[in-house]
Amino acid sequence: MSSTLLVLEQNLAKAPGMGYASGTSTSGTTSTLVDSSPDSPFFTNDSDKLYQNAWVKIESDADTTNTGNVRRIRTYTPTSQTLTIQGTFSAAVDDDDQYGIYLRVPPVRSGLHAGLLEYINDTIRNLYYRTYHLLTLVTDGDMETSGITNWTGVNTETLAKSTTAAYIALGKQSLHVDCTAASGYAKSAAIAVADGDSYDLLAECKVLSGTSRLQLYDETNATAIDADTTTDRDWRWLLVHATIPSGCHSVTARLVGDEITADAYWDNVCLRPSYATRMDLPSWVVNASAVEDLIVWSGGMERVGGGWATVERLGTVVPRWEVLEDSIGQTARRIEFDTLLGETDLLLLKAIRPYTELSADTDATDANADLVKAGALTRIGNDLQDRALLARWLPEYAKLLAMHQPRLTRRMRL
Repeated sequence: MSSTLLVLEQNLAKAPGMGYASGTSTSGTTSTLVDSSPDSPFFTNDSDKLYQNAWVKIESDADTTNTGNVRRIRTYTPTSQTLTIQGTFSAAVDDDDQYGIYLRVPPVRSGLHAGLLEYINDTIRNLYYRTYHLLTLVTDGDMETSGITNWTGVNTETLAKSTTAAYIALGKQSLHVDCTAASGYAKSAAIAVADGDSYDLLAECKVLSGTSRLQLYDETNATAIDADTTTDRDWRWLLVHATIPSGCHSVTARLVGDEITADAYWDNVCLRPSYATRMDLPSWVVNASAVEDLIVWSGGMERVGGGWATVERLGTVVPRWEVLEDSIGQTARRIEFDTLLGETDLLLLKAIRPYTELSADTDATDANADLVKAGALTRIGNDLQDRALLARWLPEYAKLLAMHQPRLTRRMRL
């Protein structure tokens, strides 16, 4: 189960020896926060030193004005249940700002004080998971990237990824394209090509209504090169085999709905040179040892619908391959293989991948939350030279690493 950055920060701050309090403001100004509610963590008989020099973070604000603000607490006045901060909030605190107080380590770096964000990301960048990745020239062709940043909708409802198993051909997500006008489409990022070369564009599509069209589009000359269509109400492969016309140096994959009523789900959009025996590896493959296998997944096979076990059971493992490294080239790593791919074959990379670092409070990670917590608290204990924290969390971190960190299972070479 995924955890957001905010939840991870709160879990760290709640650990014994750290210190965390939270509540909802009842009033305030741009430089003060008051919480006089019955469940307030501020008590009139507190010491005025209790929260002094700690950090307050506005974790949620109905109008979002102050959300994410982190400020150092200058003074605490128990009698009026008021915090006065160093500097100012983005706007006056009102009666619904949810806040957290971080006593020992700030949520983000504050002066010389490293923040929980740094400790969390220091841990995450050293954690890995096993994954399958579609080798394609189309950015986010497998639809597994969070969000729709790599796709642009034209005459469609807002593009969205679907996690419903019935609407997924392979992996965890697909792209929903629901037209608002005839010939609405989602298009990929532009892809550099060489005119005169042959390319195969394939994709899987499940049509709910209307007609769907997979189109290879010449962005240089603003014209369609070729297309394949379907009206099938179940998953169907679409395939375009085309020679790049003279003068074309950039193409996109367009996922088109012919009618205003066209509504479809798309997955596994793959563009590659015809008869390819070499493909670029994604940038997150940091070295050759991260690659475990290449698997060929053929069109018409049993649908996975959100899992990967079927890929291992029914896919064909490429027997010989080699990772080619070019540390000074534009593409650092490519993989070369000796298997001739069929027109509707997908080439899936099985590899160990690092988790993505977090930045916004709503960013989420699938890294094990207990492992991230133990690793971050171990790092905090080391930096603060806190033997109690280290004694509590270092053994836990080592145990959870052994449980959750994948180990390389296979390496093949030509």
